[in-house]
Amino acid sequence: MTKIDMRKLAEIMLEYEDHQRKEEIEKAVLGLGKSQVVGNVKATYYNGRKRYDYKDDNVDPELVEQFTEPKTDWRKLVLEGLGVPKDDIPYSQSDPSVSVRIES
Repeated sequence: MTKIDMRKLAEIMLEYEDHQRKEEIEKAVLGLGKSQVVGNVKATYYNGRKRYDYKDDNVDPELVEQFTEPKTDWRKLVLEGLGVPKDDIPYSQSDPSVSVRIES
């Protein structure tokens, strides 16, 4: 039978408990959709980052050339050249996330 280091086991079990609580906090704050501060613990909610997809292969090549230096500035081309409202531009958005930390 292998000798068990009880101190090491206790440390591992406490780390596991801490990890589980962090996940519970993250899940709860994601559900609330709002940052929370209790005592010295701060759980910061992030909406997720939007990424706009400005590139369109069906745009007139002459218009593309006006906004092309070493590379095409698709954002300017669409917003300024075509005058497309930002709300009409397709985008992707990362999932919301939460950061939990102890503040001193």
